[in-house]
Amino acid sequence: MEVIYGTDDRVDIFQVTDLEVVSNANSVVALFKAGNIINNGNGTSTLKTRNFGESNVLCSTEPFRNQPAGAFCSGFLVAPNIIATAGHCVNQNNAKNIRFVFGFQMLDDSTARTVINNTEIYRGVRVIARQQNNIEADWSLVEIDRPVTNHPVLRIRRTGRIPDGQGVYVIGHPKGIPAKFASGANVRYNQPAAFFMANLDTFQEILGHLFSTVTPMKLKVY
Repeated sequence: MEVIYGTDDRVDIFQVTDLEVVSNANSVVALFKAGNIINNGNGTSTLKTRNFGESNVLCSTEPFRNQPAGAFCSGFLVAPNIIATAGHCVNQNNAKNIRFVFGFQMLDDSTARTVINNTEIYRGVRVIARQQNNIEADWSLVEIDRPVTNHPVLRIRRTGRIPDGQGVYVIGHPKGIPAKFASGANVRYNQPAAFFMANLDTFQEILGHLFSTVTPMKLKVY
């Protein structure tokens, strides 16, 4: 389900002035299929993308209509060599065919970073743990081919429960476009064990990292 609550709060990362948010965005990855990354032979690779608006037959007024789309999910760094993402995105059968890409962002209103240094592209090795069912759980932890040394590992809440009403924000790649930040939301219901409900502006087919507006942060999947 595609969801926008009231005013669309999604913005590109280059528009964000909060340094903590910018730092957290530096830990988010876009998931690409290996065949959609073309090695340029000079230490960089080009991401194969399509026009977001044209490929989805969007109205001319749709936000981000002219941006490129190419990722199929989002993820985030939870250990130097481990990415967390959604269970429906990565499993044991496809993990080695997935590339985890840092830096797929808009540089300004009209320019996307689609040529990426190969040092910012990581290969999936194996699924460490995974749950996916039709009721609640939908997450996967994936080992990548080498440790990440130039992006921060995100802190995750390991005990307790985030309260109803707590402010949260999200960073991810909605519908595969360059990274977006959406704020102005709160936890609406947090009784289930594996997820909570919040009024965040998100699209389907992504996993972003949900951040509490007070620390520590809690990992949840949507």
